Amino acid sequence: MLLLLLLLLVLVLVLALLAAWLLVLLLGHLLLLHVLVLGLVLVLVLVLVLVLSLVLVLLAAWLVLLLLVLLLVLLLVLLLVLLPDQALAAPALAPETSRAPPSAEASDAEEPPMPAQARCRGPTKKIEAADTAPAAEGT
Repeated sequence: MLLLLLLLLVLVLVLALLAAWLLVLLLGHLLLLHVLVLGLVLVLVLVLVLVLSLVLVLLAAWLVLLLLVLLLVLLLVLLLVLLPDQALAAPALAPETSRAPPSAEASDAEEPPMPAQARCRGPTKKIEAADTAPAAEGT
């Protein structure tokens, strides 16, 4: 961006000097001083306009950056104010009771987990019969 503005400034300077030189050739030597002064004033005004536009662009960029930072800070403050204290403190104070999920290889080798109803019930009749049968035969 800055390089482009500098190239534009050089182009304007060259064009202003070329225009002043052409005016001198067309109007003669009597107006030489007036044309050169006019060309110099024109070049200085254009340089001033380019410098001021560059300053304004940089100022606008800084203002946008400052507004983004302020918006981020405001969002963070609102997030901290609106969230209850327990929601922020819960992950840090919670005990580590959960297990890591089994890997894919381990889950293939293990039996599938039993449904909740089967785990809550006591032993079935088949298991009780199997437990009592060897004891009856042995005595």
